[in-house]
Amino acid sequence: MKILIIFPHALGDMLLLTPALKAWCESNEPPSIVVQRRFNSSPLDHCPYVDKVYYKLSDPWQDFGHHNTQFGFPATQFEGNALAIKEGFKHVLFAHEEGKTINYANMLQVDIKNYKPEIFISNEDKQNAYKVICELVGNNSYGFVHTHSGDPNRSLPIDYGKKWIHNHFDLSHIIEIDTLLHLSITTGFEILKQASAVIVPNSIYWQAAGAMDKKVDLGYFPRGPEDLKRRKYEAYYDKKDPFYKKEFYNSVVFELETLSE
Repeated sequence: MKILIIFPHALGDMLLLTPALKAWCESNEPPSIVVQRRFNSSPLDHCPYVDKVYYKLSDPWQDFGHHNTQFGFPATQFEGNALAIKEGFKHVLFAHEEGKTINYANMLQVDIKNYKPEIFISNEDKQNAYKVICELVGNNSYGFVHTHSGDPNRSLPIDYGKKWIHNHFDLSHIIEIDTLLHLSITTGFEILKQASAVIVPNSIYWQAAGAMDKKVDLGYFPRGPEDLKRRKYEAYYDKKDPFYKKEFYNSVVFELETLSE
């Protein structure tokens, strides 16, 4: 059955979709998925549970305004349906329901055995990551900083990550992933994986670290415990168990310490 999933959400949400995709592929052919065109890559690019990733959708928040998502999401559904007609998809699933957290297992009607999200990094991604690491820091250990989460209300203050690592670790080298926007997100995952210290906000890189069992030294959730609860527990699957190991969440803070200059 040739299926297209219309997925107008963020990169981190794509990562959380992988358990449902894996369960689907246990008895079906991999579906294709269409995502926002503003992305130059996605966590699903090398996922064996996806046939093809299309970059065709508007951003239902930024393109229409955060207060106009009642227009933005239907627009993305229209764009996805147009693609389905063009590409010959007989079945289309829209991964959104206004005002609700959609259950991915119910959407695909699958029984999931393992709810932990998965990361897929190609050999090319690894080679690109090692090239960047070599160019920026050589053979030295380094800290990994992600500042902008995609939502200004969830991001770290400018330069905070660098200062925090300098204050807490004996590291003089830092890679700021925000300055490397030409890289694929999965190349960024490999750079994250090889880092000796990590500071990130609530973002795709925080989720990726959990999926890779990579320690995060400081995870910033400025919107408070409820925001962490939505990311910590399997809300997309109506489960109350954490996605990742308990200790992964110990580094989360809701307020940042004041750093000495």
